[in-house]
Amino acid sequence: MNVDTDLSEGSAGALFAVLADRNRRRIIERIVDEGPATATALSRELGITRQGVAKHLGGMAEAGVLASTRTGAEVHYRLVPGALEPGTEWLTRVGREWDLRLDALKRHVDG
Repeated sequence: MNVDTDLSEGSAGALFAVLADRNRRRIIERIVDEGPATATALSRELGITRQGVAKHLGGMAEAGVLASTRTGAEVHYRLVPGALEPGTEWLTRVGREWDLRLDALKRHVDG
């Protein structure tokens, strides 16, 4: 996965690039629901090859969505606090704009 910007700069684009893939969304959901996990555990639980999971994890870490901690030979991945906020902020802003437009249209039609 090639991400042009990182989430530390508040980039919704980097987050949406991560979320565009179903398997990456599944990885995030698993980590959110059950806590940090290794590539091996995620591979076993999600039915994706370990190599595939490792590639996803690397791209997600590069985008600033996941961070890793090495314990001996194992690397545990966890969600970075606030990593999903740029997407939430963008969706909220766009939703607010549409609400304003729809309210104006309703006033015009009812008018």
